[in-house]
Amino acid sequence: MGRTKIIRPASASWRRPRTLPQRLALLGELQKLMAADVPYIPLWQNREFVFARPEVQGVRLEPTQTFRFWLLKKASPSP
Repeated sequence: MGRTKIIRPASASWRRPRTLPQRLALLGELQKLMAADVPYIPLWQNREFVFARPEVQGVRLEPTQTFRFWLLKKASPSP
């Protein structure tokens, strides 16, 4: 992670005794840093495979596990 050096000291410092508003403010900052570093956390993950012949174009499996059938097309035959 790119911000690990920032997050580790900050996450250690929020455990120190402070007032509740100070602790909540620091936790809010940490949450923003982590959301910027890891914007997408999958709740599940399946193994998805896509097989296609060479003449089929537009085959793409998205990280969201969406397969866009409307992008598929047959390539013109080579001369």
